[in-house]
Amino acid sequence: MIKYISKENRKIVHKSVGDLFKRYRMAKFLGKAEEEFKPLIDAIYRLPEVEKKLVVAKYLSNESEYLADYQVYSYHFDPPISQVTYTKIRDRAFLKLALIFNLCPELDLLGDKGNV
Repeated sequence: MIKYISKENRKIVHKSVGDLFKRYRMAKFLGKAEEEFKPLIDAIYRLPEVEKKLVVAKYLSNESEYLADYQVYSYHFDPPISQVTYTKIRDRAFLKLALIFNLCPELDLLGDKGNV
């Protein structure tokens, strides 16, 4: 797996995956998320347990728009994790989802050198 992703590319990945989660929450609110977002839910549940827990708590819950990152890493993990660990876990999960759904085709996230 990629150990390094540039700050610029990380922002692009976060925006792309974040937009996908926003569309999911809106469709879920409107009762239209079942079939359209089934591949997303399936992909999330294939993530490692810690990544899945973070994504579900922060981005898929009904309260996700009102949760701050510190609330997730302080209260949703037992024992709580640090902000740095939270960021690493989130970045790995977002990168995997971006690759699965080809959300950033303009980026060479699996570049020949392993550095992005």
